[in-house]
Amino acid sequence: MIDDRKQDAIELRAMGTGFVAMDVVEGLDATFASAGGSCGNVMALLSWLGWDSYPVARLGRDEPGDFVVHDLQFDGVNTDFVWQEQSVSTPVVVQKFKVDAEGHRSHRYVLTCPECGGWLPRFRSTTIRQIQPVLDSHCVPDIFFFDRVSPSALKLAYWVRESGGLVLFEPSSIGDESQFQKAVDVCHVLKFAEDRLGHINEIRDLTGPDLIIQTLGPRGLEFRLRWDWFELDAFEAPYFLDAAGSGDWCTALLLSELGNRGNLNPYPGRRG
Repeated sequence: MIDDRKQDAIELRAMGTGFVAMDVVEGLDATFASAGGSCGNVMALLSWLGWDSYPVARLGRDEPGDFVVHDLQFDGVNTDFVWQEQSVSTPVVVQKFKVDAEGHRSHRYVLTCPECGGWLPRFRSTTIRQIQPVLDSHCVPDIFFFDRVSPSALKLAYWVRESGGLVLFEPSSIGDESQFQKAVDVCHVLKFAEDRLGHINEIRDLTGPDLIIQTLGPRGLEFRLRWDWFELDAFEAPYFLDAAGSGDWCTALLLSELGNRGNLNPYPGRRG
């Protein structure tokens, strides 16, 4: 049986920036909302695992934004660096499920309104000016997670790395190649999904990260450490509902395990 109680607090701090959104999930019995987005999920999961977690995000001063902030706070996440603005709309993602002829359940994300068909609000990055209070604070994290590249995300990543923290970058696309390369150069850990970036062979040979992880869906994952590639099979869950968010669980548990072991540099032979 899974113990869903929050874990005991540990003296480790996590910070993340990137995709924080309101998820609208079509569940088995009802449709419900939840704070989500990869960054939001990882910060909430690390909080549940006992970390002091701080998302750095830009949301709207609207009902979805209020909901996301309150939901994160309910999960024990510190929202001091979540800013809400009148001129911004909070991102919303609809998560739908389908069941095939064999009873296997899969999910997909929809970025359009199910009622009017219009585009739902999208991600807006924080600005350099907005993150200055973070840089001026004493809130230097042990780890930093980011899943979207922007000038403010890169500035935070360099700040954490130069302060001795571990940086994990988890892109879902490349976008601007120059910015992407800077993100690769600053991170210790690069993690990506095969169905997102697996078609780009060059990504496996990048020289910047100490650890590269490629998740393979139901086949598990493979990772490169010290230039050698290893495979790790997926384990069979005692009860499977759907795989939505499993990649975020993988990220959060990896970071938490590194922190609990007292080894926040995955490659001790290389200076951070």
